[in-house]
Amino acid sequence: MATAFRRGATYSFGRDSVNAGPSPTGTNCPGQTTPDSDLWHLGASMPVSPTLTLSGQVVTLRYKNASDYNATLMALRATYAFSKRTNVFAQVGHIKNNKASAVALSGGSPGSSPVAGASQTGLNIGFQTAF
Repeated sequence: MATAFRRGATYSFGRDSVNAGPSPTGTNCPGQTTPDSDLWHLGASMPVSPTLTLSGQVVTLRYKNASDYNATLMALRATYAFSKRTNVFAQVGHIKNNKASAVALSGGSPGSSPVAGASQTGLNIGFQTAF
């Protein structure tokens, strides 16, 4: 039987916030061939004006007894609010893979995965509205 759970915490002070936590991702299944891993995250968000918010996140994937597969993701994001429901955003991310890891910045869309040990950097720009 697989066992998985997530935990974390967010602390807000004024309009700023910090979030952090571990997310064990290993399943500990009998006969499992993939090593157990943990996913750790630390992020912060801070409005710098009534319409502009900056945020950042660091996420690290750590394999137990298989450190060649570790990976670390860093992301920065700026969000500009046109109104209470409409935003534009720009986000830059960078993932650093250890020598045997090939984790993609985009989440592994077909053809997007790097070769083992390679890093990736990406830019995402978008428009968001809430209905």
